[in-house]
Amino acid sequence: WPTLTGRQQFYIDHDWFLEFGEELPVHRDPPKMGGNHPLRISSGHTRWGIHSQWRDNPIMLHLQRGQPIVYISPEDAKTRGIDDGDMVEVFNDVGRYRVQALVTPAMQPGQVHTYHGWETYMFKDGHSHASIFASQVKPLGFVGNYGHLFYLPMYYQPNNVDKGTCVDVRKA
Repeated sequence: WPTLTGRQQFYIDHDWFLEFGEELPVHRDPPKMGGNHPLRISSGHTRWGIHSQWRDNPIMLHLQRGQPIVYISPEDAKTRGIDDGDMVEVFNDVGRYRVQALVTPAMQPGQVHTYHGWETYMFKDGHSHASIFASQVKPLGFVGNYGHLFYLPMYYQPNNVDKGTCVDVRKA
């Protein structure tokens, strides 16, 4: 194993990890990226495209609502006066975007979801779901050249976090 001990290693005795109290894996509540808003946004791969490929194909768009949408729980929609199919604005301290609401019990209260891969021109005013992402870089991501902690492309390195950003939703 490419660790300091040559074995699988979960304890990291680097000064920074010790200072942050993360010498062993621990749970940390996510930071309030995007501001103090009540909903957390998630994102993921859609069934109807690969990243942005096929997202504007008319045949593929018939398999869904044909435009960018945000999934929201019935409870969260009701408290905001939102009905299925309403145009809504998803917003936080960083930005905003307008989409159609899809009210579904598949979302838990406190969560909204927008699949990624929509092209910016497909949004009403050119502001896409990328407009609201506030990504914090964790300082421990800068520790390098320490056993198995080293930098390679797509490997242990500071990165963008596009899940868990705090947002709210209102009728547009």
